This record gives sequence, structure tokens and C-alpha cells, in this order.
Amino acid sequence: MTQKQIKRNRGVQYGKTIAILIFAFSLIPIFQNCGAPVSEKEEAGFQDFAYSSKADTLGYMSCSNVRSPNPSAYFTFRLGAYKDGGLRLKDEFHNATAKMTTNKKVRFLTAGKKNRDIQMQLAIRRKSDMVAFASETQGKEGEDYAFVLPPVNNEGLAEKLVTMPKGERIRSLSGSLDSINKFEGSLNFLDSEVLEESVRTELRRGAYLALTYNPLQEGLGAGGFGSGTGDKTLALSPGDFKEEPAALDFNVAYGIGLGITFQQGNFASGHPARVMSSISQVDLETKEADPSNDARWICPSNLRFKIVRPEDVGVSINGQKLVNCNRVLDPQTPSPDLERVRRVLRIEDWYVDMNNRCIIPKDQSTSCYGEDTEIEYQSKGCGGTAACTHFFSLCYQPF
Repeated sequence: MTQKQIKRNRGVQYGKTIAILIFAFSLIPIFQNCGAPVSEKEEAGFQDFAYSSKADTLGYMSCSNVRSPNPSAYFTFRLGAYKDGGLRLKDEFHNATAKMTTNKKVRFLTAGKKNRDIQMQLAIRRKSDMVAFASETQGKEGEDYAFVLPPVNNEGLAEKLVTMPKGERIRSLSGSLDSINKFEGSLNFLDSEVLEESVRTELRRGAYLALTYNPLQEGLGAGGFGSGTGDKTLALSPGDFKEEPAALDFNVAYGIGLGITFQQGNFASGHPARVMSSISQVDLETKEADPSNDARWICPSNLRFKIVRPEDVGVSINGQKLVNCNRVLDPQTPSPDLERVRRVLRIEDWYVDMNNRCIIPKDQSTSCYGEDTEIEYQSKGCGGTAACTHFFSLCYQPF
């Protein structure tokens, strides 16, 4: 990974004499019935960063060596807003536009240099410099990074944002189930155990699972791993808008960062730490913890599930079940915990056994365990002839 060089775009100053301006205006007939004139302030747009994002659910799957995974069923991280989170405009924007029409609000929002041509993005970023983690040199969309919702100056999204009451958030556009039209992003580091462990190592060292804003404008952004233009992992930074930015100005970004800790799923020697145990949320613009309820996460132990191969269900060795897990159909009225799990685990992809705390894939053509033939599901040693258990764990924000 290489950090993208700081780019500074310097605008060209244009000036006109008062005489020319007076002459120009004398040639322009002004008609009052053509709509209200646009003020200089409106033309410049909203000058502060206008967006506030909130995720409310995070799922983590420790699978590795997965060949040709179905992206609906298999992922490493899946972050989304399903109940209380979403994207909204800050109160300062609503206060500044209280007397504007909807069209003027949209124009005021998208004219602001900090607020146009950007799109929310999920990636793992180093705390020190916002560089994005990637399994390959340039990274790959849908694996190393994921876009969330359309670009914010999308006509439908912008109009919906400016017309929503203060505090309300967008989670999808027009009820669409299309992944790009909802507040959800998934990262996929499933290729190998080495890669999957390196992701946990990065997070243990202080990296963030970050929800930032990727600038679609050339020359803006910090922390990308590509070079030159077209880097799709840059994060919009306050340093982009300073006349003489310093290197440290690009060590922060607009957005939120999740610091994640892990622990063993099976408490036995030799089992790796494969379940999430806690999340701390920070504002990436200040790198400070957010003490509000909007940043409070819980990772309950009853939402940690063994991932069980279909062929191991019901198998007994010497009269003892290999693993206690059943293909359970969802009840007509699911429990609150099952509802939380179903936000990220699709009902068409997984059986969820809440009593035994395990999940079973419905598609047997792909395995969370790759080519491993023996799995140690109990609290015994693993890593030799028997592979260690993989887990799915869920953290969420209480509402």
C-alpha cells in the first residue's frame, strides 16, 4: 500500500473592473417573473460539511479459503443501517435553508465544494494516515472497499435529504433492495486464512473499519492505496479545502471509524480470536470518541454463532454428536435477536439455530472452511488435523 500524494488544486483568480460589470448588467433585462434571484451565498453553496452518517448493525464472519463465494451469503464484514441509522443532513444545514424552496435547497447543498460529487464508502483504514487496507495493489470493489448509497448529489438522494425533517435518516431509496440503493456495505477477505488473520491484526493495531466519503472530484482525498488519478479509496479530508494544507491535515477524514476487538469463540488453547467482543466509535475528523448514544455499540455473547458445514449436521462419532446444530425454520414471529441477525444473514442463504447458537448454509456448493475435511467444533485443540471453528458474530446499537 502506498499513500496517495497530497494534491492541491489552486483556482485561478478572475477579476473584472467595475465599469465592465456595470456595462454587462446594463445589457441584461431583469424579469421579476423568472423566479427569485440567486444570491451570492446560495451560488457558493453550503460551506461546511453537511452530512452525518450512522450505522446500527455490524456482522463479522471469520470464514477463509472460500472459493467462488456467493456475495449475498458470505462476507467478512457487513455494515448497515436497518433500524435507527442512516444518512442525514446536519441541523446546521436545515437551519441555513429553512426559508428556501426544495429546488434551492438541493442547489445550495450540491453547490458547496465539500458536499458535491462524493459517495459514502466502507473500508479498513489505518488510524495514523487513513490509508486503506487492500489485499491487492489497487484493491477491488466489493472486496477491499464498498460504496454505500448512490453519490450524494444524485438527484433522488439529494432531494430526499433536503426535504426530510431534522434528525430523520435515509436507509434506502424508494424502498429499493438493490445493494447500491441502500445503506449497506460488505467487505470480503475470504481468500485465505493468512489474509483473514491479517485483517484482524490490522484492527488490533488500531486500524478502523471506516465509513468515509470518497471524492469523485479529481485531486481531492487522503489515504488511498493507488497512485495518480482514479483512486477509488480516497477519503474526503478537511485538508482538501485548506489553501496551504500540511501533511497532518490528511491524517483525518469526514466520517466515522469503528475500533473493533476480538476474542476466542471457543475458550480453549489453540483457538484463534474469531468473534467480535467490543466496538468503540470515533469521529474521524477529530479522532475522538463520540460519547453520544449514536455511537454506543454492544456485542452480546448470545449473538456469536458457530458456522457449521451441512455435512456435519446430525453426525455422531462414538455415540457423541459432532456438533449440536439443527436446520431450524424461522418462526412466524421472530425474536428481536433473530430479527437483528436477519438484517445481515439472508433467510434464503442461512439456517439460524438460536438455541444452539449456530448457523448452517443452505447452499452446499461453497464452504466457509474451504477444503478442510475435519472441523473441531468443541472446546478442544485445533489447527492440526482438525480445522478450528469459524464464527459469525453480531454487534449493534441499542435503540
